[in-house]
Amino acid sequence: MKGYCFLIPLSAMLVACGQRTKYDLSGYAETTLYYGGDIVTVDDARPEVEAVLVGDGTIVAVGDKRELMRSRRADTEMVDLKGKTMLPGFIDSHSHISSVTKFPDFSPAQGVTSVETLVEYGKKEFDAWYERSVREGTYQPGDWFIGSGYDNTAFPGAVGPTAADLDRISAEVPVCIIHTSNHVATVNSKALELMGYYPGSPQEKKYAGLLGHYPDGRPNGLLEEEAFFRLYYDPNVLLDNAVTNAPNEEDVLRRAMRVYAANGITTAQDGAGSNIVGSVEKLLEEGDSLIIDINCYGDAAGMTVPSREAVYRYGLRQAGVKLFLDGSPQAKTAWLLQPYYVVPEGKSSDYNGFPQMTDDALYEQLVECLRKGYHVLAHTNGSAAIQQFLDQYARAKTVTGIEDAMRPVLIHAQTITEEQLDKAAEYGVDVSFFNDHTYYWGDYYLTSILGPELGQRISPLRSALDRGTINVTIHQDSPVVPPDMLFSVYNAVNRVTRSGRKIGPEYAVEPMQALRMVTINGARQYGQEHDRGSITPGKIADFVILDRNPVKVRKEEIKDIDVIQTIKRGRVIYSADEAQAGR
Repeated sequence: MKGYCFLIPLSAMLVACGQRTKYDLSGYAETTLYYGGDIVTVDDARPEVEAVLVGDGTIVAVGDKRELMRSRRADTEMVDLKGKTMLPGFIDSHSHISSVTKFPDFSPAQGVTSVETLVEYGKKEFDAWYERSVREGTYQPGDWFIGSGYDNTAFPGAVGPTAADLDRISAEVPVCIIHTSNHVATVNSKALELMGYYPGSPQEKKYAGLLGHYPDGRPNGLLEEEAFFRLYYDPNVLLDNAVTNAPNEEDVLRRAMRVYAANGITTAQDGAGSNIVGSVEKLLEEGDSLIIDINCYGDAAGMTVPSREAVYRYGLRQAGVKLFLDGSPQAKTAWLLQPYYVVPEGKSSDYNGFPQMTDDALYEQLVECLRKGYHVLAHTNGSAAIQQFLDQYARAKTVTGIEDAMRPVLIHAQTITEEQLDKAAEYGVDVSFFNDHTYYWGDYYLTSILGPELGQRISPLRSALDRGTINVTIHQDSPVVPPDMLFSVYNAVNRVTRSGRKIGPEYAVEPMQALRMVTINGARQYGQEHDRGSITPGKIADFVILDRNPVKVRKEEIKDIDVIQTIKRGRVIYSADEAQAGR
């Protein structure tokens, strides 16, 4: 057929004559040609190319540099990657972006590695906040001081703080420091008083099993699950409506988006976000906008159309429904099929965590979501919670007869069994692993949560991929850990704990497989693989540019790769050079 010309129906009109192709760019206001580096498309049809041509935020063509150069206009911006690596923009399959950067960070990164350092750091942060708010006239009696991210598994003996410890931060102002799991918190004595947690009180009796206690029986400030979550919905407390040390929601969102962009993320999630719609509205009122796309999951009441019909409005999309079936393994509130290797103090020897929903309540919600076309994310850390979801989803599918729904997602899935992976493949259920557990809490899994044998197979990525039909993604559950996609890729490939110990190396995956989990697989999870997740003609121009190629460097070096630029719909939203210059 050489020498004949054909008209090929692409979004950009092109004429191909023999081996020469020229793209008509006359309809675009702005065009850009990227070349001069490794371009990893994550597209099986053409995994690597020399150049990418973009018009008005859409990928027009990919291919050889000489071929695409023939189509450039006089005003086409030429971007030489100078040996750097371009990938599709990273896709966050689960996090809570509206909570990132909200409160002071009490993580090991801040030097908080013991109860004493927590108190020292907390006192410093509290004094600065109190002095500033009094000076500015914003402090009101009853205001709370809140921090987030303490990790008792990094403390000597894994012993966490008590109310008495936090009283040293302040005895007059209610203090709450949220555990890194976001399922547990510790409060001071003033906060215990305000929440009604004192011996013999109705609240103390109602939540007795979710409260930590001193040896004499008094609540010691440790609040688990619902005993903690009351802070957000009980009208007698209601932190969301109280003045705290947190900045306003729109400022939190602005900062968080910059953090995500700096990590190469172009599509994010607000999992169980209750206030983000209002935050976005305020941003728009102030003439600002979202710099990345955000998928929001919440209650069914917040949905107005089936998930497949939901579109981004100003960058925000009401994507589906989030269900909570259990708690956190590191807080030992996740619901397991077997007892914890070391049960928490005060619990019986057969303690295995607990559910958040009854079978019937879960079944009813799944039936509603199936019938209304709402995508479902199910928080399931423990194997018993995973089993509950699989059982009730199979039941709901049988009753409704609906087979064409968007595939629900097991979120976290730390302890999923081989048999459960088989059922997930059979029922059409996908899995998003919080795989960073292997690093941050791997040692604790081996010594306390699951033990030296079961602990080896947390987040079994390789097993899930081997099923062939399960769409596998990985996430950071930020603000639990930073939204660092490259560190998650490193963990998926290397599986090394914080102490340097190998943990279940047979469940590791190859770098390209891990990169797919944070790009095209993430797009599939949202049902958006048609417009993002790979560098493919017709998709939006979402890219991340790295200083090295994750597929070519030594596996141990992946965590050290830097994000140079992040590009959203053809526009640079993060530049390392500008960040270093303080702009």
